[in-house]
Amino acid sequence: MTERDMAPDERLRRDQDAPDEPVTGADAPSQPEAGSEAEAFGDTGALADFGEEELLYRTVRPDEQIRSEIVWLLSGNELVDGKQLEVDVRDGVVSLRGTVVHPEAVRVIGERVALIAGVRSVDNHLRPRNPSR
Repeated sequence: MTERDMAPDERLRRDQDAPDEPVTGADAPSQPEAGSEAEAFGDTGALADFGEEELLYRTVRPDEQIRSEIVWLLSGNELVDGKQLEVDVRDGVVSLRGTVVHPEAVRVIGERVALIAGVRSVDNHLRPRNPSR
């Protein structure tokens, strides 16, 4: 039976059952160049929303700048005992040590610090203040 002799629904069924073949030529989707940023990030367009300067700011920020922003954010915050707070940043990894006034503040502060541009991860070693003090 030739394709011409097949009913349209038979052709459709045959085409659906056929294995997918790679698309070549002008219809093929473009692939990122080997060694490019797009390939390195597995770019599916998700990073296309950021300009180059914004992307660098979010990913390659000096540790001291990140630390300063965290200290500024937490200074004057009633959940943090400022005299008991240590902030260390190395390669975008933030270590928080010290005491906070409420157990829930440990989680809240860790989550807020993680949102700061340039922070890759947070090692949260904050502890709630002893209630007997």
